[in-house]
Amino acid sequence: MSLLIRDGQGDWHEPLGHGYDNEAALQAILVEHPTLVPGVVSGAIACREFESSVGPADVVILSPDGSITVVECKLRANAEVRRTVVGQLLDYASRLWQMDVEQFEQRWSRADGGRSAFSRLGDVDGQARSALAANLSQARFNLVLAVDALNDDLRRIVEYMNSITKPSTGIMLVEFTRLHESGLEILMPKTYGAELVEAKVDAAQARRPRWTIEQYLDWCSEHDAATANTVQAVLDTMRQSGFEIAGGRAETPSLNAALTTDTGAKVWILNLYTDQARGALIEVRFNAFDDPGASQRLAESVCAVPGVSITAAQLGDLGYRRRPSMPASLFAPDTGRQLVRAVVAGLAL
Repeated sequence: MSLLIRDGQGDWHEPLGHGYDNEAALQAILVEHPTLVPGVVSGAIACREFESSVGPADVVILSPDGSITVVECKLRANAEVRRTVVGQLLDYASRLWQMDVEQFEQRWSRADGGRSAFSRLGDVDGQARSALAANLSQARFNLVLAVDALNDDLRRIVEYMNSITKPSTGIMLVEFTRLHESGLEILMPKTYGAELVEAKVDAAQARRPRWTIEQYLDWCSEHDAATANTVQAVLDTMRQSGFEIAGGRAETPSLNAALTTDTGAKVWILNLYTDQARGALIEVRFNAFDDPGASQRLAESVCAVPGVSITAAQLGDLGYRRRPSMPASLFAPDTGRQLVRAVVAGLAL
């Protein structure tokens, strides 16, 4: 053990207590503090005992962007801490795969005391719901083994599973060491596998070519023809306003747009996405700034445009963490142009 403590001027010593009374104690910590889990962002919510039809998953975490993390907790005293726990985790994931979002919401509500996951997330525009539906359909999950002590068997299994699974499924191992003495508790997370997940995601994205503006427009014409004129108006106005437009590497056509401010900073502020269910989507990155005041000014400018489906007050309440993807169908060509100009004005205020 490498941690020493002391009380006042007393001698340094190792904490007298360590470990957990039971696995439920570890579960409770992760539900209360889901960002302790690798890859989970601020604003995520969690519930315990999510029914999977083959038994309850210990902890399920839902992030504001609709991403799903499934956590199985095992202590070293549990004989299942080696091979069996991996099978359990994969079984839970298989039951989530292709689950209807309505069924997910019902099971979440039962596990979370009747609360709605989307209400807790502040999903006023349906973005998280749509992303969750896609993730469930395509088995895009993060799977995490939470233990109180790492072992070589689990490390090897995690390394092997990441080598044979697709980039959209990440498997990680986290050791949550708990030390305690005289009312003081210390939790020390140590992650294994996160770098393996990042490496395979980066490799897959590097192999995927960037989309072009022409491909984006072609997709809109084929899958969301009613918005084609609006999308063209948005792109034309972006060019006229000096935006730099670069193709994204999402699974379906996407474009990213940056504007250089008066201070010389390049801000990637507008994204255009496509979604099989929602069609062409326009996203304003209200969280692109470190300064909340700048986010507020941008929100006030953009939210005044007819068709914008979220208010500046709602964005402020969410700490400007949300990046609502608005269907292009909410805008006519004229209001699409207004949206771009409002972004420019919001950056210049």
